[in-house]
Amino acid sequence: MQDEPMPTEPPPSPNRAWLAGCAVHLEPPREAPQTEVFINGRPYTALLDSGSAVSLVQSSMFPPRMGTKACLSITCVHGDTQNVPTRQVTLSTRTGTWPLEVGVVKDLPVPVLLGRDWPGFEQLLAQVTRPASPAGNCQKRKNFSRGPHRRPALLASDSARDGESPPPPQSSNLFYDVFQQIRGGGNFGKEQLGDDLLKHCWKQVRVVEGKEVQPPPHPTPHFVVQNGLLYCVAQRRGEEVRLLVVPHTRTQTIVELAHSHPMAGHLGAQNTAQRIRDRFHWPGMEAEIKRFCQACPDCQRTSPHTPPPAPLIPLPIIEVPFERIGMDLVGPLPKSARGHEHILVIVDYATRYPEAIPLRKATSKAIAQELFLLCSRVGIPREILTDQGTPFMSRTMADLCHLLKVKQLRTTVYHPQTDGLVERFNQTLKQMLRCVAADDRRDWDQMLPYVLFGICEVPQASTGFTPFELLFGRQPRGLLDVAKDAWEQ
Repeated sequence: MQDEPMPTEPPPSPNRAWLAGCAVHLEPPREAPQTEVFINGRPYTALLDSGSAVSLVQSSMFPPRMGTKACLSITCVHGDTQNVPTRQVTLSTRTGTWPLEVGVVKDLPVPVLLGRDWPGFEQLLAQVTRPASPAGNCQKRKNFSRGPHRRPALLASDSARDGESPPPPQSSNLFYDVFQQIRGGGNFGKEQLGDDLLKHCWKQVRVVEGKEVQPPPHPTPHFVVQNGLLYCVAQRRGEEVRLLVVPHTRTQTIVELAHSHPMAGHLGAQNTAQRIRDRFHWPGMEAEIKRFCQACPDCQRTSPHTPPPAPLIPLPIIEVPFERIGMDLVGPLPKSARGHEHILVIVDYATRYPEAIPLRKATSKAIAQELFLLCSRVGIPREILTDQGTPFMSRTMADLCHLLKVKQLRTTVYHPQTDGLVERFNQTLKQMLRCVAADDRRDWDQMLPYVLFGICEVPQASTGFTPFELLFGRQPRGLLDVAKDAWEQ
């Protein structure tokens, strides 16, 4: 049910680009969020506009530019459209530095109008609008949610013709920020050379472009230079690997990709460090990763109370992948936009490789169908360990196991520790979903593939290897590998 507008209020307008230089909007809104930014190294005050798809700057910031062909079309709320020139700048804030193409407007009432096209906009807006105290934060959310939404006077967004309805909200691109952060690979060697924290690493270089500058033998670890880039040669799981040495300007990007991205899943400091140390090296890496994970706001908000450890009883070792699988149901969860309320969890006892399948209804028919699809990909297991839940004790499951010659193993009533592998994975899965789906609880089912990739990419404590490596015989190529390849170019 929508609020009826007052007769004095203007009718809602379609989503169009507002010309920030319009004479009607010569003053910014009083409560608009503002922050200090640096454009090409010079400080300016920027207005943050969450409804803007582009960023604009005053023309007085740059000298006249002759022969500019690139232009940006922006439209005022009244329907007037103008083409303004564009300029390529480097914009820096407290959340990061990225290159950005901005529109140059003559009568812009603020020095900089920062829009959503800047990669760090959402994080910067959250920091600027976050109050000092938690109580004030809750009160601000309550006030924000009441009443109709008022559009800011300075707004630039995607153009739309008269009569068109606003486009539906689109989900954010999970990889856009990644590509923005790993740009500039050609300058990576210069950043290594200019980093004061890496001076002692350069002094310990033993091989330069294949030529030894110090006589062998070379201890492990040691440093080498290849293609103008500094590497650390170290031992990882019995193999000699080359780790790209990261300057301090890039370490924040690495830790964010390895911990905060949905494909990383907000795992703990140990797993995050394990994921990074297989590809990168920098001084103080372990301590920085630990500090970052401890300070992660999503992890602090969703971290459960850790119970004291209990003595464990060793289980028989399963050597063949998917010979024995554990199966359980998670839910009911908040209903997703696609109608899913449950998760069918399947874990292989040999490789610890997990499967998480969203279900609309936790019925034996739906479980049998998904189990049969799993068998078509990995083969038919010999044993299935479940609890004594109704869907697993049904006649349908009994007939399926009898048909496929699968032995059903059941846990003792009220004793989930029998299937501890699956129960522990359920806890990890729910914890990761709380972090990656915190913004929109209705999209948790779409985050399952990314979360599973994050789990399969890190070594398991019980095996010492990643589930992906044990099942497929190779390491998966993840976001950190993409960043490393981009910086090595």
